[in-house]
Amino acid sequence: MSLTPTSNKHKIQIQAGKDGRDRGHKFEESVAKAINDFGEYTDLRRINIESIIYQGNPGIILLEYLLSTLGIPNDTIDRIQAFWLGGLATSNTGDTLLDQNGSKIKASKSDIVIKIYFKNSPSRMFGSSVKACNQTTPTNDQLFFTTASAFCELLRRNGLVVSKEAEEGLKMFCGDKGYRPIDGNIPSERKSDPERWFWEELPTASRSELEKLITRKQDEITDILLRKAY
Repeated sequence: MSLTPTSNKHKIQIQAGKDGRDRGHKFEESVAKAINDFGEYTDLRRINIESIIYQGNPGIILLEYLLSTLGIPNDTIDRIQAFWLGGLATSNTGDTLLDQNGSKIKASKSDIVIKIYFKNSPSRMFGSSVKACNQTTPTNDQLFFTTASAFCELLRRNGLVVSKEAEEGLKMFCGDKGYRPIDGNIPSERKSDPERWFWEELPTASRSELEKLITRKQDEITDILLRKAY
């Protein structure tokens, strides 16, 4: 459920956040669909996992990267199934996947879960976070936001200043244990996902610092992420 706006500016921010999440969810869904629609596993190529930039169909590249990293031979694969789970917590949309107890998963930090069925061995599952940015000058650094502390330390090691308050704001946004709504007192009027705070809900000082950092230091951050994050 959307947040209740406190001003017209806040209302626009909420809508912008929703629109951005919806676009991101569509991309996540398309990546899962590409994997599910690809049936000729013998055609999957091995790619250079040391590279930082790939071109082509994102779903197939993700699959090829996974198989290359793990050293899984094509001829051992029976079938592969991808589950899109990125929209479960924020928009109640996504694929059905059961947990170990047979219950339907209702939220997941992995936007896509890939299940590989082997011909002569048990199946294996892998989770992946998927991020997209449609701007010609990207401002989305979420490819590393899923580990807030690691992201902040990476920037600090490379000469960028990130305060403790900004790091705590990222932990709230990422849903780190101890920084989630469910870990403290949730306002009675709040009906959104209890596992994480939305960007619009972060403390003003933390959000302002992060927005300035991402806007003013985007080139440096992108360079750091692409060359040193993995």
